[in-house]
Amino acid sequence: MRKFATWSSVTDNCPIRRAPRDLPDARQSKNDEWRSLMPRLYLAMALLLSFVSAPALALQQVDLLGEVSCGTPLDVALDETGNVITVQKGGTVVIATAEGRTLRTLGGKDAAGKLLLKKPTGVAWAQGQTYVVDRSAGQVVIFSGEGSLLSRFGRRGSGPREFDDPMGIAVHGGVIYVADRDNGRVQVFGPNGVYLHSIGSEGPEETLLKKPVDVAIDGRGFLFVADGGHRRVMVYRPDGAFQQAIGELGDPRAIDLVSDGLLVADAKKAQVVKYSFEGERLFSFGSKGKGRGQFLALGGIAVGGDGQIYAADSKRGTLQTFQVKTDSESGDDFRAPPPTSELLTKVLPVAADQLAWDRQGRLLALDRKGKKILALADGRVEREIPLAGFKPVAFTQDAAGNLWVLDHAKKQVVKLDDGGNSLFAFGSSGSREGSFSWPKDLVVSKRGAVIVADTGNGRVQIFNSDGLFLETLGKDSGSIFERPTALSLDGRDSLYVLDEGRKVVSVFSAEGVPLLEFGGAGSGPGRLLDPVDVAANGNEIFVLDAGSCSVKAFDTNGAFLREFGSKGEQEGEFRRPTSLALQSDLELWVADPEEERIQGFTSLYTPASPENISARAGMREVRLRWDNSPQTYVKAYRVYRSDFGQKGFEKIAEVYRPAYQDAQVKPGLTYTYRVTAVAKKGQEGPPGDEARAKATKFRPSAPRDVRASALPWEVALSWRPNREEFVDHYAVYRKGGGEPRLVGETREPSFVDVALDPETAYTFLVAAVSTDSEESTRTAVTVTTPVATRPPVEIYILEMQDIFSSNYKIYENEGIGLVRVTNNTSDHISRLKVFFTIKDFMDFPSEVEIEDLPPAQGADLALRAVFNNNILGVSEDTPVQTEIRASYFRNGEDRTFSRHHTLNLYEKHRMIWDVEERFATFINPKDPLLLDLSRGVAVQVPAAEQILPLGGALFETLGLLGLTYVQDPSNPYQVASGNTRMVDYVQYPRETLERRSGDCDDLVGLYCALLESLGIRTQVLAYPGHMFMMFDTGLDPDADLGPARGLLVEQAGTLWAPLEVTEVGASFMTAWESGSKAYRMWEGRGLTRMDIRQAWERFKPASLPPSEWRADPVAWEDLEREFPGEFKSLQKIVVQSAVSRYLARVKENPRDFEALLQLGVKYARQGELGEAIKRFGEAARLDPGNAAVKNNLGNAHFLAGDYRKAQKAYQEAAGLDAGDARIWVNLARAHLKLGSRKQAEDAFGRAERLDPGLKVEYRTIALELAENY
Repeated sequence: MRKFATWSSVTDNCPIRRAPRDLPDARQSKNDEWRSLMPRLYLAMALLLSFVSAPALALQQVDLLGEVSCGTPLDVALDETGNVITVQKGGTVVIATAEGRTLRTLGGKDAAGKLLLKKPTGVAWAQGQTYVVDRSAGQVVIFSGEGSLLSRFGRRGSGPREFDDPMGIAVHGGVIYVADRDNGRVQVFGPNGVYLHSIGSEGPEETLLKKPVDVAIDGRGFLFVADGGHRRVMVYRPDGAFQQAIGELGDPRAIDLVSDGLLVADAKKAQVVKYSFEGERLFSFGSKGKGRGQFLALGGIAVGGDGQIYAADSKRGTLQTFQVKTDSESGDDFRAPPPTSELLTKVLPVAADQLAWDRQGRLLALDRKGKKILALADGRVEREIPLAGFKPVAFTQDAAGNLWVLDHAKKQVVKLDDGGNSLFAFGSSGSREGSFSWPKDLVVSKRGAVIVADTGNGRVQIFNSDGLFLETLGKDSGSIFERPTALSLDGRDSLYVLDEGRKVVSVFSAEGVPLLEFGGAGSGPGRLLDPVDVAANGNEIFVLDAGSCSVKAFDTNGAFLREFGSKGEQEGEFRRPTSLALQSDLELWVADPEEERIQGFTSLYTPASPENISARAGMREVRLRWDNSPQTYVKAYRVYRSDFGQKGFEKIAEVYRPAYQDAQVKPGLTYTYRVTAVAKKGQEGPPGDEARAKATKFRPSAPRDVRASALPWEVALSWRPNREEFVDHYAVYRKGGGEPRLVGETREPSFVDVALDPETAYTFLVAAVSTDSEESTRTAVTVTTPVATRPPVEIYILEMQDIFSSNYKIYENEGIGLVRVTNNTSDHISRLKVFFTIKDFMDFPSEVEIEDLPPAQGADLALRAVFNNNILGVSEDTPVQTEIRASYFRNGEDRTFSRHHTLNLYEKHRMIWDVEERFATFINPKDPLLLDLSRGVAVQVPAAEQILPLGGALFETLGLLGLTYVQDPSNPYQVASGNTRMVDYVQYPRETLERRSGDCDDLVGLYCALLESLGIRTQVLAYPGHMFMMFDTGLDPDADLGPARGLLVEQAGTLWAPLEVTEVGASFMTAWESGSKAYRMWEGRGLTRMDIRQAWERFKPASLPPSEWRADPVAWEDLEREFPGEFKSLQKIVVQSAVSRYLARVKENPRDFEALLQLGVKYARQGELGEAIKRFGEAARLDPGNAAVKNNLGNAHFLAGDYRKAQKAYQEAAGLDAGDARIWVNLARAHLKLGSRKQAEDAFGRAERLDPGLKVEYRTIALELAENY
């Protein structure tokens, strides 16, 4: 914005003369006192006259602070340091300090001797730069903070980027707004002058601008325009739509804003008038004259951050400063961000017809003569690729880096080598499939499909990478093109077709399904005059329109967003643009061969508000979460906080993920949070909704490992220090006959209680106390002074096992050892509790209670252990100390006895093979590392519900990731599995994946975990010295599978595929054949099977700590290239399993209606839609009156993307069974796909009347038709 920082009064070469602000000294005479008050009273009388029509505002205080002589100022602005910038009538712009010292004068001449400024009229300051409007030159001139020329743009005229008597200027977030008076508009530009759009020049008469002279932007992004033609202030919303007209003025000359309204300089009435943002006139001050607070030629005004108003008067040659009281509670802490704009970043002097980017990050340009392709890097030609013998009209580069050229002369597509030589070509002149007529463009998809805009034939043809014709879009394909001239692919291989004839862009999915169409001929927003190229990224779709000399941006749903560019020869303008290319989600390049240049632009995006912000309070902390932005240009988020209800938000953090933990809060106070998104280029978006939370007081956790040692006269207590941040001290209590009594406080984790009785039992309780005075749970310890020669209770260890940390969960149920507790007293001991703990590895001791232990008797108890996650952090085998503690009450006092025992704790990779099911602990399918990998593969597999191809894809992915079989040099499985006392080392699947190697057991564990993560059942197979596996394919054991049946194992009603996982790197079929061979060889000769899920019932999967590491994603294209044809073979096996029994029935009886119907269903579910349609058609011919068959036929056509045939089938089904509500729902969906909204509404309404519950079940359709529901 033009004037918004905190500024002070300044002068031009002379000290400021201030009106008295304080009461006169008591020694002053009455005359002196009167004279000292004259300026204020004089101004107050003038102001009082202004309030006659608004008596309620008569108490509004306006003070004249001072006046300074400063040449002939026309306009004024202020910078962030308090310097005053004035436009002088003589043609200069002067910058002076608050003390009146001139810092610099802007103007002078350029290198060619031409004046930089001729007749400046308006000035603004923003982000360290001064912006000046020159009405004579019809230009905006931008100067640096040091006063040097940065850039200038514009010329006289009436077109875009042309001015006729421009006056005022404002800058908002780098976006420049210019009041173009005699053209009746406000023009909007990017930071260095790229034309964006105009405001106030289109629409109903009452919304149009007539003579705009100045402009300002408020915190909401609303545009306020002082209009001398309307003699009012015209207000426009951030999107440029008209909002309202404010005021009745004589001759508005300037406008600026304060927190609670707007100020307008009215030159005719010599007044500054204040309005509320709603348009209510609040007050005015000033009058015609030469006195203080009066004006002769009131011009520009500016408002400082402290609310001071600076008013320029060119006839009086003064700058007067006023203080106006404002409502400090008005406004918002967050200013509306600027709209998305464009920055011209580079101009390359190259005449090129078409552009593209190669894999090395170089800009490829087809020179205008069509003789060569230029590879440009860092603004220079790095390489030239000759195109001898061709007449190229378009080119592209595929994912492998190969160049493809469209030869207009021969009507061919030519694939070139690195030197520009032809490798092969296909195509010819004509109208048949594979022939072309005036082809204009081509692209190559990630899968290698070559797509050609066959302009003359009004179609788009698709070929494989060998030039084999695949299909056509246009003509008879259901799509309508007149002159398709430009093509583009996005990151998902969606195809964008620019139809020059119909002036539209059509969008198709990677499978060729039409998605949407937008554009249309015309000059309005989103309409196209002469479109020549199209490009898309993940955020927007760009269309280059040579007719308007602009680039038009649409969202991914085809809605028009904005445009930029204009016709002309200056930088940032276009003469006859021909091509555009996207470098990233921010960078865009445009070829303009008639101007012999390529221009690069950066999109300065303003992100959307973060959504679903939540605040969850904890102890002395608040945790914030919000949705991650789908906009790829968002790099960070800023978190703002308003403390305990006070006004004003303060930035407290900038984070790079959608979550933040605020630990700098006070308990009991409510905090309000807002979050903004920040783009890669630094633009900050608007804040999301507020979220509030009240932090609770901090209550420490109870002291742990409290111990007591007794001497005859004292007890020494100790415990583990509490490391929590807000612990202040510890409180120690001693429990006697009544309530516990505080015996001391200490900041150390120890305490000594003295003057105690010998041979007496004491109970001590220790609590941690926070700085919030919150006390933790008290931890008790009991001690007796002195120790008897033989304790009343003795603990004997009968059995104690070593601990394998990998199997730590089994000890919860099966226990870790056996002890005997003996009562050495002569009395019964009731409710004796035995506690077992291992320091650092158990958060709480396990507990067993003996209801009654008779004298001289013992009880045998199993010790169970519930371990914490620390046990998985043990990096080497180590001895650990266990504690077994017996506790009971006698005579109202707690008596405790304990003993310790040392055992070995093996680190998490250790196991012995005495029970093979232990191995299941290492197979953890819920590990996020494995889930990310398996799901990343699954989403790429066509018909991912087919288990066999999915298993193949996962196995071959491991090979492409570089996994290899490496035998363990120290304890190979061949040795360890045969010695049930040997401690073996086994890797976890994530470690095998990260290390890219493993023994046979490691590889089996990894592959089983990946399959189980997708819900595929697995079994571990082993024979002496080796391990492999098999998984449940779900295939029908009764199906006729041909040779594949011999590779499968029937078990539990399904077929399982054995796999030799050590052949990782080879094809899945190879590993399958080897696994099947091993199974047949060892079956009945020592082959063992272990069902993973059954093993988990005893040996739970281990939980591992979080890890940031992830395996590199593997693309489906890489799998198909490395293992060509394999997945189709696997899919055929699956399909054969599904349909074989029904094929046999149809073969036996071709009129078997039920079999034909089931064949259609099975083929459809397996993605074989052509076969499904065929079988449903045969069933329909057998039973023409069957509505279900017609409905299924419609479903198959719908899935195949043939919505017209689907519509016809659903209509026939509805005619046969008009009472089936779901048929009507299907018909509504088909109507929607064909754009028949009214018919869709009728059909869905019919379905709802038949079954009202369908509105909820099919809420997506209901919402799409919401205006009638």
